Amino acid sequence: MISLAYKCTVCAQCQEVCITGDGISNNILKLRAELVKSGLIPKQLSALKKRITEKGSAFDKKDLEWVGDIQAKGGVGYFPGCSLLAYNSDLASKTLDVLEGYGKRASPIVNQCCASPLLRAGLVDEARIVAEQMQHELKEKKIRTLICSCPGCTLTFRKEYPFLVKGWKVKALHISEFLIRKKIKLNKRGSGAKIIYHDPCHLARGLDITSEPRIILTSMGYEVLELQRKEKNGVCCGAGGGLAMLYPNEAEKVAQLKIEEALDANVKQLVTFCPLCVHFLDEAADGRIEIKDVMELI
Repeated sequence: MISLAYKCTVCAQCQEVCITGDGISNNILKLRAELVKSGLIPKQLSALKKRITEKGSAFDKKDLEWVGDIQAKGGVGYFPGCSLLAYNSDLASKTLDVLEGYGKRASPIVNQCCASPLLRAGLVDEARIVAEQMQHELKEKKIRTLICSCPGCTLTFRKEYPFLVKGWKVKALHISEFLIRKKIKLNKRGSGAKIIYHDPCHLARGLDITSEPRIILTSMGYEVLELQRKEKNGVCCGAGGGLAMLYPNEAEKVAQLKIEEALDANVKQLVTFCPLCVHFLDEAADGRIEIKDVMELI
């Protein structure tokens, strides 16, 4: 039963092909929640719960040195997410600089995880506690708009928080939406270089954001090649839904399929717009191809 419930990336691709339009991913999440209530929880998820509730991160590492005493006015917050704080905090700092350069001085929000990993694990009660803490912090800092680097965080704030906490009024934007909505002109750094783009599951299916990353990349002068399965039909990187934590071998196989296809396209860079995808695909690539977040190119 545990294997049935947790051998799923909860990527929601099943919803794209299901004749009823429902798919099974939502039911998988309900099954996980029921298993948690019954006390049937994998030990790795107990460790995850402890990290998030005690350290405010889904990972053991969390770099906050770059934050300093930055406090911005204007009701805008920047949420880098656990993956970026654990594996690429330099990009979090640079993203904050990019926002300021385009007229949005944002307050870094780094004390808590967004609670997405808890929800995907079926730990709904724990997710609600974290969400309440997040809401309290944002109210104190008078944050009305939250710009996020991670699609999973954006999706959670936008679609899950209204059900987790009462009176949730914060507007959550993925960084790609901010760049597009502000019609920001980016430097043409690409010079015609060919890259291949991977659609993050939460970004493409969860938030219906597929054209924005491609518009940003082409406006920078890159020639964007496509994977065979793209946009809402794209394949998960393998890390979604806790699969990499619970079943690393299976997750690795999924990632390798993505890497091999990118290598066959004969490009130097596989680009995506999700810090978790970047981290997991980079580990799978093992130096055979560069894995980059769009913000790194910016």
